[in-house]
Amino acid sequence: MLTSIGGGLARVGLTPHQIEGDNVLDMFPEHKEDLLKALNGESVSFVSTHSYQGETICFQNFYFFNNLRNEGAYGLLIDITELRQAEKKLEEIQEFVFLSDAVPQIIFATLADGTADYYNQQWFEYTGLSKEDMLAGKGRLVLHPEDRQRTLDTWQDALQRGQKYEIEHRLIDKNGNIRWHITRALPMKNEQGVIRKWFGSSTDIDDLKKTSQTLHSLNQQFSQLADAMPIVVWITDSQGYTEYFNKKWYTYTGLHVTESLGMGFLTVVHPEDREQTAQVWKTAVEQQSDYIIEYRWRNSTGHYRWFLGRGLPIRDEQGKIIKWIGTSTDIQEQKEIEEHKDTFLRIAGHELRTPLTTLLGYLSLAKKIPFDNSLLTSYLLKAYQASIKMKNLIQDFMEFNKAQMGVMKFQVSEFDLDELLREVISNIESSTTHHRIVVNGATRSKISRG
Repeated sequence: MLTSIGGGLARVGLTPHQIEGDNVLDMFPEHKEDLLKALNGESVSFVSTHSYQGETICFQNFYFFNNLRNEGAYGLLIDITELRQAEKKLEEIQEFVFLSDAVPQIIFATLADGTADYYNQQWFEYTGLSKEDMLAGKGRLVLHPEDRQRTLDTWQDALQRGQKYEIEHRLIDKNGNIRWHITRALPMKNEQGVIRKWFGSSTDIDDLKKTSQTLHSLNQQFSQLADAMPIVVWITDSQGYTEYFNKKWYTYTGLHVTESLGMGFLTVVHPEDREQTAQVWKTAVEQQSDYIIEYRWRNSTGHYRWFLGRGLPIRDEQGKIIKWIGTSTDIQEQKEIEEHKDTFLRIAGHELRTPLTTLLGYLSLAKKIPFDNSLLTSYLLKAYQASIKMKNLIQDFMEFNKAQMGVMKFQVSEFDLDELLREVISNIESSTTHHRIVVNGATRSKISRG
């Protein structure tokens, strides 16, 4: 039973009057075993925690056996709440230091006014500075001279506004090497919104910066090369939406960038070609196949010209399409030449067939006239047969031109090779009386023709 109580328990809302006569074992049930040891002649010590008004109170408990009376025990409770809080804070700081030293970035902390308060080990290893150097203000010497004032001005502006600090700048290491870093810092505020500290990091982005600069240089070179070409060059995303046109496109169409990108290119396609163009492009994207089409584009003066469009998919290392790149070449002159050729062939075919038909008519009549001269009769027959062949040859030539234009198809048929050989030999022998051609054997073959 409690018989004498001091005022220390007031920290947990207890008064001597409230607990006098209570059983100490009931007050500290979790430490019952230790208290029994004290009542049995041992000295014990333990820490007890108590919750009061939302706060956790810690006591260091000491209990000694009452040797004078050989019964009961003396108890001493010391409030160690602030000590425990300090120990916890120290532990948190140690954990923060351990974690900050484990990361590859430079980690730092400052007071509310921007005064340096902490740097992790990476800072000292990179800069070669000591803590004494930092106290002497030598930290700013790590900043590249060309970036120093800009960095300090940006930092002061962040401190005044109490907002995020971020900058890309060059830092000089202990060996004089210069590398690009991105430095960021955020303010830590209390419940009232007052800044207590700043925490930040500096990350080495030198390799990324150089890669970015290389890519930028390559992009510039590509653009210069593409702009120098007499054809339209274009790039789309994986879904086929245009991201880039070279200068030739804008010169030809007179369109603005915002009018051209995405699916804007369809606006210059001839209305009769627009649906087919969209469908062919959609099929190429869906099937991940090469894109090729002929279509008419409207120029800046409103006139249409024929173009040949070709596109190829660009894939990543996994084979996934990430871009499409293509060209569109003006083929108007080629189209006109083909049209002129087709017109010429049609006219030429007609002009050749007309006199040939007349010739065949006269030869046909001549064949019907009886001649005593068998050689003359033979010559007339051969002339007639040759004219028939010429007519067929002209017809075949015209049909071939139609096939090239895509307006007809070839039909495959067979002819007798023996008959062709006999006819060729007869024509040759007719031209000379001094030689004869002898064929040994027979082919008995039929050849496909079309």
